[in-house]
Amino acid sequence: KEFKIQNSKFKIKKIRVIYTKAEELRWFSHLDIVRAIYRTLRRANLPIVYTSGFHPRPKVSFMSPALALGKTSNDCEAILYLTEEEISEEELIQRFNNSAPKGLKIKLATENLC
Repeated sequence: KEFKIQNSKFKIKKIRVIYTKAEELRWFSHLDIVRAIYRTLRRANLPIVYTSGFHPRPKVSFMSPALALGKTSNDCEAILYLTEEEISEEELIQRFNNSAPKGLKIKLATENLC
């Protein structure tokens, strides 16, 4: 899908990411997890699409419902991550996991959404 932003054309790539919330993050609320994911994307210097406007935010959609406080998950939390640059799934996983707080890890990243 092509979008036009400020007289330039680029192709947005959608990547589905499966992550885990381990025991170390058991007492993190959903909003804490959202903030941790945003910070980790920024720390890892991963290419990401931001919203336009006065307070741009990363375009990340959480595809699974929020976990209750005190719950952990294994391979069942998903986000949809938008990027405009080419990055391999392996590099994305490695860079994210190296920058993520203990207990937050990406298990799978795939461009194929089906």
